[in-house]
Formats: sequence, structure tokens, C-alpha cells
Amino acid sequence: MGTVSKHDQDQLARIKKNINESYIYFRNNREYFNQMRNFVFNTTITDEQRAALQELDRPLIEFNVVEAFISRLLGEFSKQVPGVTVHAEPTVSVPPIQTIDVVQGYMRHIITGLRSNEVYKDQLSGGYSAMKVWTEYEHPKSFKQKICLDRVFDPLLCGWDPAAQKTHKGDGSYCFEIIPVTEEQFRAMYGDDIVLDGCYKGSLEGFKWGFKSNRKNIIMLCNYYEKTSKRVMLYELPGGGCLTKAEYEEMLDMYVKNNDIAQPPIPVQKRWTNIPKIDRYQIISTKVLERVDTDFIGLPLIFVDGNSVTIRKDSDGATIEQLTRSYVHNAVGAQKLKNLAGQTIANHIETLVEHKMKVAIESIPQQYEEAYTNVQSASNYMYKQFSDDGSQQYNPPQEVQKVPLPPEIMNTYMSAEQTIQAALGSYDSALGLNKNQLSGVAIVEGATQSNAAAMPFVVNYLASLQQAADIVLDLIPKYLVTPRSIPVLTNEDKKEHVTINGSDPSSPKMNFDPADLKIMVSAGVNFEVQKTRAVQMLIELSNALPGMAQLINNPKGLAILADNLSIKGADQIKAMADEEVKEMEQQKEQAKNQPKPPPPEMVKLHQQQQKIDNQAAFGQGKLKVEQQNAITKRIETLSKSSDAKARIALQGEKDDTERMVHGIRLGISNKAADSQIAKQMVDSATNLVNANPIVPTNANEAQIGGQTAPQGQMIP
Repeated sequence: MGTVSKHDQDQLARIKKNINESYIYFRNNREYFNQMRNFVFNTTITDEQRAALQELDRPLIEFNVVEAFISRLLGEFSKQVPGVTVHAEPTVSVPPIQTIDVVQGYMRHIITGLRSNEVYKDQLSGGYSAMKVWTEYEHPKSFKQKICLDRVFDPLLCGWDPAAQKTHKGDGSYCFEIIPVTEEQFRAMYGDDIVLDGCYKGSLEGFKWGFKSNRKNIIMLCNYYEKTSKRVMLYELPGGGCLTKAEYEEMLDMYVKNNDIAQPPIPVQKRWTNIPKIDRYQIISTKVLERVDTDFIGLPLIFVDGNSVTIRKDSDGATIEQLTRSYVHNAVGAQKLKNLAGQTIANHIETLVEHKMKVAIESIPQQYEEAYTNVQSASNYMYKQFSDDGSQQYNPPQEVQKVPLPPEIMNTYMSAEQTIQAALGSYDSALGLNKNQLSGVAIVEGATQSNAAAMPFVVNYLASLQQAADIVLDLIPKYLVTPRSIPVLTNEDKKEHVTINGSDPSSPKMNFDPADLKIMVSAGVNFEVQKTRAVQMLIELSNALPGMAQLINNPKGLAILADNLSIKGADQIKAMADEEVKEMEQQKEQAKNQPKPPPPEMVKLHQQQQKIDNQAAFGQGKLKVEQQNAITKRIETLSKSSDAKARIALQGEKDDTERMVHGIRLGISNKAADSQIAKQMVDSATNLVNANPIVPTNANEAQIGGQTAPQGQMIP
């Protein structure tokens, strides 16, 4: 525990005085909260009624139907996801779109973690509730803090400034939360030096700062938040940006430090303003334990109104009081009437007997008195017709008929539930009791009307949630300053983790000015019955209007239909529709980049011209083929003629060679037939002729012995 100055200790009396005023002002509402919660969730019979029933020997039974209405509203509320939208203001330093998306997803994650059903249950049953914004370390071995939002431990232990006018009481000057801790826990947190004897003395309008419970000493530890303001000079810069005087001077120092030769922005105007800040005091009855300057811009304890009204308690209007009311406020009397009618019916059934007789006491034999007194046991009746001396005759026993239950009792019991429904503005259950054939549309319409009757509670819940979101938005750039991964919830309700403040330029930075962003919390997804109603309306419109059916059948219309479906796989249908829409957009872009087709007249003229060109080309090709065939035939004819001439020439050469050989043979035979030389010459010539036949290769050449020679020449 840090050191607390004397000035802070002197604030204890003033703080306890404010707590006293708030406690007294809201005392009736706290009592009403307890009574209504006990009436709805515990018993609808008060202690006075219980004593009266016991005295009249009536059955202690009850017929609670108001809890069913609250449970149904809670079931519908559990399917509702508040919508969160973050947009940038038109300022000089507008955050990047990546930063805006991350802030929006982080806010959705924080709001989704809120125990919203518990808050809404407090509103419906007790008339009000409370939420709290705080920061804490992510885990015991971490210096990184996270921002939290949840329901307080007990709304009855919270208080606000009676002068606050807004539904969330954020315009008040203070608020407080009292936390009961055991003396052992207190000693573990603050040590053994603090004297606690004074905490068990005295009380505050029934509220005690310390008491004993189950042999344990309980200390009431109070966190008191007070709103203060600091008066500063505000400068407006060119372009719309605003800085305080201290921030502007710090910017000028940065220009000097960085040796920036650029001209610093000169303020266009200035004014005085009050910057709010929240101080937290932690106190017990006798001491201020701690004082801390927080980073909140608003009171972190947020009042969640049910459906309260402000009333004037005296004729001159000097005393004004806020009266909180639960959802079943006007149905309490009808519920008690239903209990009374049901108890009367139960008592009538309980007192039914097998028989009831009217008889004179003197005529009852002593041994048969049990049959007359124990009327619940079926038995025979015996009686004396005459007295013992025979002087007197007794009347015989007469059967007494049971008086039937008046029909008004049963009618009151049966109609009490309809009275409760009328008081609550709920009609869907009454439609369900109708024996006539009712369409699904009629039942859905009745459920929608029931939701509309409970909408004041939803509206006040959203107003308080908006106040909490504004406080959280201001805390984000103050606590998410280091590179880290934070959880986000996308628009498709998918949980992801995003890295922020990283070295990568694409990593979103959280160093924005909260004044540059605005956050809006809306009802978000409609109730289940409203979604069903939307689907039925789309079907009816599609059947009635063909154009509407064509619009719904395309992927864009399918995405709208998928938003209103509550079946398994609706998210996948929507994702598929979104992908189809993207593909259609891409095809449109590609079609835009392609040249436009020519008019039909130009296409027809082009086709005719192309036909004429094809016919001309075909004629030219046919002519060329005929010409080529003629040339080929001519070449073949010439080739045949040349081959004949070559064969004639070769044959002539062969004849000349044979005549030369024959001449040689004749010469040799005539001159030297037996000469060896002559014989060799004859053999060589003969071998030459036989080994190298003359073969024509073309019309102009002949090949002999692997050598080629022109026609008409000899190879040596």
C-alpha cells in the first residue's frame, strides 16, 4: 500500500457523507430489487400471507407464472448480438482503415465477453443492474494489461450521485462499489498495522461497515470514484486538429530537437476547456487506504436502468425520487389473485369427504362415534331411534349435500394468466392457448409484440453499453502500446488474433487519438422471431412479385436471406453468396475492359463480305491447283522423254564399247592371239563392262563406277 497524504485522509468525512446520501436516496430501490427478485425466483407468497394461510388452515401452494415470461425474454435476448460500428471523424489525423477494423473487432470481443444475460435478468426482475470497466494484467507473469467489461459483483452494493440525470448516470460526480472481504483477506492485502476495531461500530441507515458472519469478521472495502476536471487552454490547428497548451508546446520542442526547418502549425483560435479525470479512493470506515489517478474519462461503474420513472413525492415538487420498476411490476397483483383462486380451489378439493351426515348427538351410540367424527373414512352409520327408557324417539341421520364451488373461483383462476399477459403487454402465449387454427405468421406477430413491450429495457441496456464502449475506446491507445497479439471478433462472429504495433508497416498501430474515432452500439442482429418474420415476408413478396423473386434468387439477394436464417450452416450459405457476388463483380470488370461488340447490321455486312472473300480465295486456290497439276503433268512428260533419250544414248555407248572390244579381239586374234598382254587387255575391258553397268540417274547424267558424267561423255 502506498503512502496517503494528509490531504487525502481529510477527504474521508466528505466521501462517507456522499456515500451516505447516495445510500439513503436509493434505499427504496434496493429494497424493491430484493422483493421483486424474491417474488419472481423464490416465492410469490409473502410472510404475511403465509401466516394468514396457516391460521385459516389453507394449503400453502402457489402458481408462479411470471418467471416464465422473464425466462422467455432471456432466451430471446441470448440470441441477440449487439452491433458495434467504429467510424472516423473528418480530422487531420484520421487513423488507417486497418486500425479502425481492429478497434471494432476488439470492441466486439470485449462486449461479447460481458455476462449480458445476467445484466438483462437484473433489469427484468429487479429493475436495474450495473456494469464495470477495469484493466488487469493478462496473467501473473505479464506486464501487459487487458481491458475488461462485466457485471459487478452485486448491484445492491453500488451507488451513484443522486444528481445524475442520464440513464447510465455517467453525468454524476461520483460512484462507489462496496466489496465485502474477510479480515484475513484484508490483512493479506494491507498488512497487520491497520486497526479494524472501528469498522464494527456504527451503521449507515442499516448498512454496516463491518459485521460477523459464520464466525468470520467481514470488512466492507469501498472503491470510491470521483470525477474532477482540470482547466486547460485548448488550441485549434489548421485543418481542424486540437491540442492542449502542454501538447502544443511539446510538439514545438520536437521541432527544435529534430532540427526541423518546416514551419510549425500556428493555432487559428484558442479557448479554455475542462478535461475530465477520475480519481479512485479505496477506503474503509476509519481510513483512506489508497488514492490513485486513473486513466478513465468517465465513471467506470455504469448504471443499467430497467424502466424507471422519476416521481415527485410531495405537492410542491421539492422532493424528487427515481423509482425503478421491473418487467413484472404491474403483474404482481394478478399473480397474487391467481394464487388466491388456486388456494381456494385446493382447499375445496382438500375438504371433500366420502360422506357428511346431520344427526342428533343423543342418537349416536358410543361405540360408533368414530364413524361420525372421522368423516374422511367411509363407514356405516349407526344410531338410536329411541332413548334408553323408550320415552323419546330421535330423528334419523340426514345426509348433508356438499355446496359446489362457485364458478367465479374457477373463472378467476383461469383468466388470471390472461390478465398477467395484458399487464405485461405479452400476447404470444395467449395465441398459443387459442384452440382455433392459427397460422405461424400470427404466432410470430404475437411474439414480436411481446418483444416490443420489453424494448424499453433493451434500449436502456444499449445506452449503458454505449457509455461503456466510449470508456473502453479511450483506454485502447493508453494500454495497447506495445507489440502484441489481441483477440478480435469479426463481422462474421469468428474469433481471430491480430498482431498490433509491429515493425511491419502493414501492422495496425494503436497510437490514435480517441477523439478521431466514434463508436456506435446498436441492437445488432434481430430477435429470433423477427428473423423468422423477415424470412416469411421475403417468401410472401417473392410469391406475389416476380421481380422480387428474381432479385432474391441472385447471389446478392441470397446473402440478405442468409442473414435472417437461424439454421445450421447459415454462415456458410452467406459466405458462399458473398464469394458468388465477388466473382460476378470480377466478371463485370473483365467485360468492361473488353471492346464492345459491333452493331448487328455491321456484323451481317461483315459476314457477307467475308463470304465473298472466301469464294474469291477458293476460286484462286482452285486455279492455282489446276495450274500446278498442268505443270506436274508437263514435268512428268518431259521426264519420260528425257529418260528415253538417255537410254538410247547409253545403249549407243554400250554398242560402241562392244564394237571396240570386238575389234580388239579381232586384232589380237589376227596379230598375236596367244600374246599375254593382249589377253590381259581383253580381260580388263571385259571386267570393266561387266562390273560397272551404266545406269541413268536423270535426263542429263549417267553414273559409271561411282563417278558421274554428263550425258554424251565417257568416264576415263
